[in-house]
Amino acid sequence: MDDRTVIGLLHTSPVHVPAFDALLAGWATAVHVVDEALLADARLRGADDAGVTAGVQRHLDVLADRGAVATLCTCSTIGAGAERLGAMRVDRPMFAAAVRVGGPVTVVAAIESAVEPALDLLAEEAAAAGTDPGAHVLRCFDAWAAFEAGDGPGYHAALAAAIDALPAGQTVVVLAQASMAGAAALVRTDRVVLSSPALAVAALLAGLER
Repeated sequence: MDDRTVIGLLHTSPVHVPAFDALLAGWATAVHVVDEALLADARLRGADDAGVTAGVQRHLDVLADRGAVATLCTCSTIGAGAERLGAMRVDRPMFAAAVRVGGPVTVVAAIESAVEPALDLLAEEAAAAGTDPGAHVLRCFDAWAAFEAGDGPGYHAALAAAIDALPAGQTVVVLAQASMAGAAALVRTDRVVLSSPALAVAALLAGLER
């Protein structure tokens, strides 16, 4: 793998562009498409809506035209649909890792549209591993207002505080949305907290090397 390899990234928020540029630096060249309206449409009409699917396909085609040899969708809400269309979904490696850790998994979500895809993906990865870890959902919907206002530090701090308040037995935590990654370093309690961006990039690059 070298930095001449082109990786396409489909985002529904521009905040992901610098984060994934940094993760891919020295390994590949990142090309990005950002469509904030796609998430709004998916939340309103459902991720499987024909218009949402068409939008995802259109963006994947653009990334392919720009030379992408592989594409990563960083939005968990539309990730399953993007995966069906040939992209990698950002959260699959994270949930696979959570299953390998073992024990009940707490899924943290800041919007309702991220909950069902996360639980479905956890179930898929658990079934593939022949286990049933059990799942809890921590809905941090109040934190989303900070994200929408551009207050990343406030968003991450609110998520970390909610995770720290979990019962002691909930030790494996997954951050269901890529935008949450910054919260992991702020958690003070002794838990395994997994976020998706770095795990997804590592898995994508490893797959291309193979």
